Amino acid sequence: MKWRACILLLMTCGITLPTYAGWFSFDAGKAFDASAVPNMPDYAEASSWVWGPGATRLPTPVPFKNVSTAPAADVFYLAPTVFLSESHWNADPANASYRSDLEETAKQQVGMFQGIARVYAPYYRQATFYAFAPPSEGGPAPAESQKALDLAYADVSRAFDYYMQHENKGRPLFIVSHSQGSYLAVRLLQDKYAAYRLKRKLVAAYLVGENIGTETFGPSLPFCTSPNKTACFATWKTVRKEAKPLLVTGNLKGKPVCTNPLTFAVDHPAAAASANLGGVPETFDRVDPAVTGAACDSKGMLRIDSPVRGGYPSYQDDYHESDLNLFFMNVRQDAMSRLLIWQQKRGAYAT
Repeated sequence: MKWRACILLLMTCGITLPTYAGWFSFDAGKAFDASAVPNMPDYAEASSWVWGPGATRLPTPVPFKNVSTAPAADVFYLAPTVFLSESHWNADPANASYRSDLEETAKQQVGMFQGIARVYAPYYRQATFYAFAPPSEGGPAPAESQKALDLAYADVSRAFDYYMQHENKGRPLFIVSHSQGSYLAVRLLQDKYAAYRLKRKLVAAYLVGENIGTETFGPSLPFCTSPNKTACFATWKTVRKEAKPLLVTGNLKGKPVCTNPLTFAVDHPAAAASANLGGVPETFDRVDPAVTGAACDSKGMLRIDSPVRGGYPSYQDDYHESDLNLFFMNVRQDAMSRLLIWQQKRGAYAT
């Protein structure tokens, strides 16, 4: 993700930034030091997962009626940036504060899968948001930042390997990610899609808050052009109508693509608020039907009306932090529908 995403994260911690440039506290000349990185997580240990192997806790969403006690699928989830360090390149998965922040974010972003899928959410040594700051605005040298991102990816890669080799056992799979998580998930899918024959297992990948184009994956992993497709990806970046996108992430390859999570159909790029089955605010205590309408524009942005209720954070009307919360119930419905289609196509499990 690009560096401006860090502004939103700072804002949620109560810090006000008067300008975009010149405020960095991170030493722009600081070199990445491989000898100072936190210990590598062991993904054979339950303590290396927010939820995962041996986990006794599950995300606690707004209550749903008739929730199944035996989820038929799995979710592999990668969280966005919550690590705001001004002195360290990568988060320590053993740090209690980092673990708490990641757990709360995971609850917000995968709670809609309650009763649909088991959740596998690894703690990983994510890069500080300063790793995304360009040198032109006081950020570190790109080569040093890339080392921090490579370390984060190494954890994600190992976590996914562990999941596929020990936990998946042919179960249908969703990949869900946001922001830095989506930056890493794109790389993960580029590296692992063929090796693990994910075309047979993937129900859908929701790669949210990331700038993705028609050539990001090539022909192997297609864009979800309709709600009837499986083994495809959906993506969106949410900004209010007429507002300037400030938190666009990723490096676009090809033409930009955009999923409207109210329709999940490219031939229906716009939908009124009445199509919104319900957002769930950051307080996580209610469902807000018809909270906003949405429409994809020609630049790949998802344009929305101002939400009719509060609890959906934005930065100058860029709703990056609320990308999933605003469409909580629609994503849930889409996941259930695609899973049913996957099961009808492939039987109970693909092998």
